[in-house]
Amino acid sequence: FGDAMAGYYAAAVSLADRLGAVIDSVTTAALPTLMRLGGNASRVTDVLARILHPLLGALLAGCILAMMGATAAVTVVFGAQYAPGGPALAVALFLLPVSAVNALVFEGFVAIRRVDFVAGTILRGQLITGALLPLLLMGLGLPGAPLAKLIGAVSVALARAAESRKVFVGLWGRRYLRPLFWRTLWAVPMPIILWFGDFTPRVTVAISGGWFLCWVAATAHSSGVLQLLRPTHLAVGSDVAQPGVEIPPLPPT
Repeated sequence: FGDAMAGYYAAAVSLADRLGAVIDSVTTAALPTLMRLGGNASRVTDVLARILHPLLGALLAGCILAMMGATAAVTVVFGAQYAPGGPALAVALFLLPVSAVNALVFEGFVAIRRVDFVAGTILRGQLITGALLPLLLMGLGLPGAPLAKLIGAVSVALARAAESRKVFVGLWGRRYLRPLFWRTLWAVPMPIILWFGDFTPRVTVAISGGWFLCWVAATAHSSGVLQLLRPTHLAVGSDVAQPGVEIPPLPPT
């Protein structure tokens, strides 16, 4: 691997980890809201969908926007000598939406007291990552390390999504996936623009980052995610006050 490669990897992963910390704060804030639903799977599904899909759409769009700007981002933050870490950052960024799905679905299972299932999926993902890591490092070099983590995380996401379709009915229905597809598709032209436009690293970062921040702000405003994540927004036995969506009250105890 070598000291130089380790330095490139550390630079790339440090940027991805800082973004991951922000995403982790958002997903963690959802747990108190979900726990206040008293284990009612139908209510958990409704709240989970209204948090998960806007966040997933914003992160997928962000990854697409940042694909061609990853090397520029590493160059701007750490210097031109760390530019070889750009491809590793581009791969590591796609771990963010997968990790967000894993975290939110995990919290959904916790809210309905199904911790035993999610614990098993975590171990499976770790085993897959550990098995693939040396192979992908030898075959692909630096991007192989985040790719091994990504494949492990995707295996966890697939297992949880398959089980969640049985428990959280409608969470992955067309009413959510179709808008998610179109919201993500609009970001596709950005890598093409950055590829053909001979921009400096700072301009590249400003264009892709500014577009992404505008998208996040618009998504958060239109979906009402920030209001939904307020700890005082939901009390046990109350409805979630979101326009156009009705959640049945908890049955009397």
